[in-house]
Amino acid sequence: MINVDIDLSIIIPTYNNIELLKKCLDSIFKQNLNSIEIIIINDGSIDGTDQYFSNNITTNHNIKYYKQQNKGVSSARNLGLDNANGEYVLFVDADDLLYDEKLSSYVAYAKSNKADVVISDYLVKFYDKEFQVRPERINIPSLLIENSIQGKLHSALWNKLIKRSFIEENRFDIKLKYMEDQLFWVYLLLNEPVIKYFDGFVYIYNQFSKSGCQLISYNSVVESNKAYNRIIEVLADTTDIYSLKIFTNRCLITTLLYSDYSIANLCFNKKYIDSKIEKRILNKVLILSYLNDKEYITYVVKCFFLFSSKIKFLVKNFLKGDCK
Repeated sequence: MINVDIDLSIIIPTYNNIELLKKCLDSIFKQNLNSIEIIIINDGSIDGTDQYFSNNITTNHNIKYYKQQNKGVSSARNLGLDNANGEYVLFVDADDLLYDEKLSSYVAYAKSNKADVVISDYLVKFYDKEFQVRPERINIPSLLIENSIQGKLHSALWNKLIKRSFIEENRFDIKLKYMEDQLFWVYLLLNEPVIKYFDGFVYIYNQFSKSGCQLISYNSVVESNKAYNRIIEVLADTTDIYSLKIFTNRCLITTLLYSDYSIANLCFNKKYIDSKIEKRILNKVLILSYLNDKEYITYVVKCFFLFSSKIKFLVKNFLKGDCK
């Protein structure tokens, strides 16, 4: 094989998502970056993914295709990292999209600024609504850790271009089923990367195509708590007590909302919310109010009850009172 320098490795785990993956790949093929490799990891799909790539892999030499038994997204991403050759790495979800012709300038910006991590703006699609997100420009890793654990910065990796040599031997924790991104991100920040921000929208996050968001189960709550505890353990010696307390509280907030997964499933699936459901939601907010974190409660409501003006109105009125 001819040794060609590769600017970017895009790592895409996929599990039973072939139709959305095709759209994702189409958005990548529209990019104006030639020195690229697209690493697809089929994590045990049974929806025709393997057959599709068996028939089409020879038509695009930029694609590297791997398959494994279903082991989860962490294992799939680790396999992608083990086989990546690009100077930079971008993790992409199979059901998301990239803006047209942005990768070339994104990578060029990273290289010209000698950045270890470049964070971009992104668009969130949420059912029939969408909103733009422009992260606060903070370049100090310790402050980014605090913002991440306080919920002020999204810890997902898909809007972060990462220098592969900086990742070194870091890998995703295969024991975690949820929030593996956040733990990986914390580890990266503890190594004090050179961080830059790209002024432009690169990534389109389809929030409610996520199976994990659509079905909230008791198991997902347990797994999330496992991740929370792991992050607290990692940060115990490096982060101030106040930030860890806020993080712990926000873990509780998210868990409390998710724990009543019948509420979450009703809301996520846009079904009718009757007065009984409204009372249960408000009871949750009542419990949350004792944690004295109105800012995060409002954020959660905005994210998870965005389509329901009635719920937003009820919670907004409830939050007018002082939290104890």
